[in-house]
Amino acid sequence: MKLISAITIQGFRSIRSATLDTVEPFTAFAGLNNSGKSNVLRALNAFFNGETEHGRRLDVDEDFYRPDLKAKKRKRISIGVTFSLPPNFTFRHGLEEVRSLLQNGPFEIRKEWRRGEPQSRYFLNGVESDTDQRAKLDQFLQLINFRYIANRVLPLDVIRNEHQALRDVLIRRLGKKAGTPEKAFEAIRDTSEKMVGALVGRFQQICPEEGNVRLATLSPGAISPLPLATGSLTATTKSKIAPRAPVFRVS
Repeated sequence: MKLISAITIQGFRSIRSATLDTVEPFTAFAGLNNSGKSNVLRALNAFFNGETEHGRRLDVDEDFYRPDLKAKKRKRISIGVTFSLPPNFTFRHGLEEVRSLLQNGPFEIRKEWRRGEPQSRYFLNGVESDTDQRAKLDQFLQLINFRYIANRVLPLDVIRNEHQALRDVLIRRLGKKAGTPEKAFEAIRDTSEKMVGALVGRFQQICPEEGNVRLATLSPGAISPLPLATGSLTATTKSKIAPRAPVFRVS
């Protein structure tokens, strides 16, 4: 599901001014070390969660554009996100006014932090929001769960730390469709097979000399009443140079 179509960042850490206007559902940032890739993600974390790192709130005095950090000028950090809501995006009951405010085409929400001000300012499509509109924008943003994962964190640790949250999401989303653990497992398996199918095509394009990719999961009988499939994503190899197949743990 595509939600974000563009990002603008001004005055944040190593980024003086940047606009990303071709954001897709899957977007990769490539560049040299210390070129600002992680700071784009930290900026998004500040926008959605108010934090640059886990447990660390955005601070204009520390997070302002670093080459101008000691300059005697007004310090202002601005982060804007343009949203393009898909037709199947759902506003929960009670958010009719929020839907009415935002449903007509793409819209930009921008947050601006200024030195000496206790909270950020909100802008909708370039116009500063009053208290009532700000509350509606906050209600919309609360529908989106953004997680910033530092680049030095192991994927397996992320899955392990987020196990409870992942399980809760699976149960909540599959609860209406799957009345039994067996049906829930079948739904997880079908979704996994679709994901792996897409991965296989890309893997074989990039590494045609390698073997296949398969998903090994537990049998339905091994699933507990609160189902969460456990397995490994394994790439088999035909290469004589690398006789050991790399294993990517997914849970």
